[in-house]
Amino acid sequence: MRGPGELTAGLVGAAVRAPWLTLALALVMTIVAGRHAAMHLGIDTDTADMISDRLEWRRQYNALQAAFPHDSGTLLVVVDASTPDLADDVAARLAERIAARDDLVEWVERPGGDPFLERNALLYLDLPELEQLADRLIEMQPVLGRVVAGPDLAALAGLLEDAAGSAATVDADGLVPLLDALAATARRAAHGERRWLSWQGLLAGDTPQQGRRFVVVKPRLDYGDLLPAGPALAAVRALAREVPAGVRVRITGGTAMEHEELETVSAGMGTAALLAATLVAVVLVWGLGSVRLAVVSLVTLVVGLTWTAGFAAAAVGRLNLISIAFAVLYIGLGVDYAIHFALRHRELLADGRDQRAAAIAATRDIGGSLALCALTTGVGFYAFVPTAFAGVSELGIISGTGVLISLLASLTVLPALLVVMQVAAPRRPVGNPVAGLGRWATRRPRWVVAAVVVVGLLSGSVLPSARFDDNPVALRDPGAESVATFRDLLADPDVHPWSLSALVAPDAVDATRARLEAVPEVAETRTLDDFVPADQAAKLAVLTDLDLVLGIDLGAVRPAPALPATDARAALARMSEASRGLSSATGEAGDAARRLDAALTVLGDAGDAAVEAFASDAVAALPRQLGRLGLAMHAQAFTARDLPETITREWRAADGRLRVEASPRDDLDAVDARDRFVRAVTEAVPGATGTPLVYLESGRVVVESFVQAFASALAAIVVLLLVSLRSVRETVLTVSPLLLAGLLTIGAMVLLGVDFNFANVIALPLLLGIGVDNGVHMVHRLRGGATSGGGARPATAAGDGGVTGRAIVVSALTTICGFGNLALSPHPGTASMGIVLSIGLALALACTLVVLPALHAAWRGRTEEQ
Repeated sequence: MRGPGELTAGLVGAAVRAPWLTLALALVMTIVAGRHAAMHLGIDTDTADMISDRLEWRRQYNALQAAFPHDSGTLLVVVDASTPDLADDVAARLAERIAARDDLVEWVERPGGDPFLERNALLYLDLPELEQLADRLIEMQPVLGRVVAGPDLAALAGLLEDAAGSAATVDADGLVPLLDALAATARRAAHGERRWLSWQGLLAGDTPQQGRRFVVVKPRLDYGDLLPAGPALAAVRALAREVPAGVRVRITGGTAMEHEELETVSAGMGTAALLAATLVAVVLVWGLGSVRLAVVSLVTLVVGLTWTAGFAAAAVGRLNLISIAFAVLYIGLGVDYAIHFALRHRELLADGRDQRAAAIAATRDIGGSLALCALTTGVGFYAFVPTAFAGVSELGIISGTGVLISLLASLTVLPALLVVMQVAAPRRPVGNPVAGLGRWATRRPRWVVAAVVVVGLLSGSVLPSARFDDNPVALRDPGAESVATFRDLLADPDVHPWSLSALVAPDAVDATRARLEAVPEVAETRTLDDFVPADQAAKLAVLTDLDLVLGIDLGAVRPAPALPATDARAALARMSEASRGLSSATGEAGDAARRLDAALTVLGDAGDAAVEAFASDAVAALPRQLGRLGLAMHAQAFTARDLPETITREWRAADGRLRVEASPRDDLDAVDARDRFVRAVTEAVPGATGTPLVYLESGRVVVESFVQAFASALAAIVVLLLVSLRSVRETVLTVSPLLLAGLLTIGAMVLLGVDFNFANVIALPLLLGIGVDNGVHMVHRLRGGATSGGGARPATAAGDGGVTGRAIVVSALTTICGFGNLALSPHPGTASMGIVLSIGLALALACTLVVLPALHAAWRGRTEEQ
C-alpha cells in the first residue's frame, strides 16, 4: 500500500512532467471558479440566520415574528428636541417627508401619533390627572381666548396689557408660568439660541422636559444586496439633516445596526485582506529568500483562494457576517503548504537536484506531513459543521475545504510554476532563524518542563474568570450612530427597546399578566386592554364641562403669518410696557413681570433678527398644541372593537392569540441584569420570548458549539495523528504544546480583559487545527525527516530543523499576518477575533519551538536512562 508521501509524489510528478498542461487546466479552473463566485456568491446580512432555526427557542421567537411581521426589519428614528412641542412638530413633519419616499420605504409610523390615539389622548389620562388638567385650562381661559383668534406675539402683548390694566384688582399669579416662559425664550433669542416656548408644558402645568419622539420606518430591504437598507437609510439621513437647528435626529434599530455593522465589517475585511496580502508577500520574500519564489507562492495562493470562492458559491451560496472572514483566513493559511514545499525544494536544489527531481523528492520527504497537516487543519474547521451555530458552521465548510484546496494547489500549480520559472538554487544554505531556541530548550529540558508546569497552573487558575459576552451589540462599533443611540435608549427609564412577550389565548391574558407583574425584575406589563381606558364615562363628563366653561373652539386655531421686523418690534414694545405695568402686582406675578421686562430690554438691543426669532419661537408650538387639545376634548367612548388595525396588529395575531409584553426594571445592557430578567420571566411564563432571550440562548448555543467543536477537533486530530505517526509518544509530543498554548491563550485573554464573544469563540478550535501543523512538521523532522537520500539534512538536535524550522517560522508569521490584521478592524468583533488568534498563534509557535523540543529531549533522556 502506497503511503501519503508516495501518493502526493505521484500527483506532483504528473504536474512537473506536464507543467504547461497543468497550468492551462489550473487557469481554466480559476476562470470558471472566479466567474461562478462573482455571479453566485452573495452575502446574507440577517444575523438571525447564524443560529440554527431547529432549536425550540428559535422556533418560539420565529413564531412571534411571524405573528407580528410588522415589527421586524424596521428603522427607529429618534428625534430629540429642547421641548416636547418642537419634538412633536419635527417628528410629524419628518414622518410625512419620509413616507413620501414610497420607492424606498413600505410604511412610516409615529408611536403615539396615530390619529385614533391623538383623538382620545385625554381619555388615557387617569381621572385625577384629567381633572387637574381641566382646572389648569380653566385658569388659562383668558390666555386661550386671546390667542385663538390670532396666535402671534401681538396677541400675547394684548393679553399682558389686559392683565396689567387689572393688576391692582385681579390676582395675576396664574400668569407666572407664562411670564417666566416668555422671559426664558427672550433671553435665549437675545443670545442667538433658538428654543420654542413649550405650550404643552404651560397648558398641562408641567415643567417642560427635553422632548424625545420616535418615527418607525419600514425600509424596502434586499438581502441579496451587500447593504440591504442602504438606499433607504441614505434617504432618511438626508431628510434628517434638514431639521431645524437645535434638534438632534438619530437612527437606530436592528436594521440600522446591522447595516452599520456590515459597513464596518466589509471595510475592515477589505483593508485587512489588502494589508494581509502585503505583509504575507514581505514575509515570503524574506522567508523564502527569493522574490521569484515568493511570486510563485503568491500566485498559488490566489489560485487556491479563487477555487475556494467558487466552492463557497456552489456549496453555501451566501456568506454571513462570520464566514465573510474566510478570505482573510485563507490568506493566512493557504500559503503554509507552499512555504514548506518551496523551502524543501530549494534545499534539494542546493544539493544538486534538477527542478523536476527536486519537486518529486521534496514531496516524498514532506508530502505525508503536508497531507496530515491539511487533514488536521481541515478537522479544526469541519468540527464546527455539525454545531447549531450556523454562522461558523458555514465558515467551517468553506475554510475546511479551502485548506484541502490549498494543498491541491500547492501540489499541482506550485510545482508546475517552479519548473516553468526555473527557480534558482540558493547561493547559501537556508538556515533556521530561531535554531538557538531549540538548542537552548534541548539543553535544559527539565527547566523548560518545570516552567511549563508552573505557567500552566497559573493559567489554569484564572480559567474560572474567563467570560462569554452574549450581547451582539458589544461586537459593534460603539461609535456608530445606531449603537450609541440604542445604548442611550437602554439607559432611558422611560424607554424599553428590549422586552419579552408571550402569545396566549384571550382568556389567559389576565392570568399571564398577573404572573408577570409578580416578577420583581418586571417594571410594567402591556396588553391590548391598555388601549381601552377605564372610567370613560366620568372622563367624558369632565371634558363636556370643560368645553362649556371654556366656550372656545380650540380646533379652529390656525397658524398666524410671521410678523415682519417692524410689527415684531411694535409687539415687543407693547409687551415690555405691559410687563412694567404688571411689575407693580404683588406676589410672584410682580417678580415674574420684572424678570420678563429685563429680558425684553436685553432682547430689544440685540437686533431685528433676535426679535423676529423671539416672535416666532414664542408662538410656534401654539397652533398645533391648541389643535390637538381641541380634537381631544371631543373624544367619544369606545371599546376594544373600535381600536384601529394600526394598533391591533401589534397586539393580536391572525389566529386570535394576544401578546402580553413585559418590560425590564433594569438596564439590560448589563449582562447580569439581562440574564436575571430573562430567567425570571421565562420561569413565570414559559414560552415568553424576545430579543433578550435570543441573546442569552444564542450565547449558550455558541458556548456549547465551541465545546463540541473543540472536543471533536481534538479527538479527530489525535486519531489522525495516531494513525499517521503510529506512535503514542509522538502524538503526545505534537498535541501537548497546543493544549498548553490554548491554556495560555485563555489566561492572556483574562489578563487583557478580552471576553469570549460570538466572533472570537472560534479561535481555540482553529488554533488546535492550525497549530498542530507546526508540531507535525517538527516531529517529522525529529524522526530524521528526509527519505529521499543523501540530500537530506535531518535534525541533529530537537528544534534545529534547518529548513523545517525556517518553514515553521515563516509559515507562522504569514498566518499571524493574515489573522493579526483583523485586530485592526474597526469592527470590535472582528478585531477581537484577530487579537485572540494572533496571541494564540504566537503562543503556539513558541510552544512548538521551545516546549516540543524540550519534551522530546526529556523523553529521550529518560528512555536512555532506562
